[in-house]
Amino acid sequence: TTPTPAPLALSAYLVADYGNHRVQQCPASGSGDCATVAGGQGEGSGTQQLSFPLGLAFAPDGDFIVADSRNHRVQRCPAAG
Repeated sequence: TTPTPAPLALSAYLVADYGNHRVQQCPASGSGDCATVAGGQGEGSGTQQLSFPLGLAFAPDGDFIVADSRNHRVQRCPAAG
């Protein structure tokens, strides 16, 4: 039989907040506030801005990659922590 990998123990989730042009880190427990870890400077094309982030991927080093849809780019962001 093929061994089943153990589920990951997550302390937080990252959420692409499309309409608010940011990425939020939220506690996995469901209690507590979310924190903005990318964007959050209003919609735009600056280095600290996003425009309708559509999705997230994760690099092996823990950094996350944001599909910044209206800016037609991907942004690599340092690991949220």
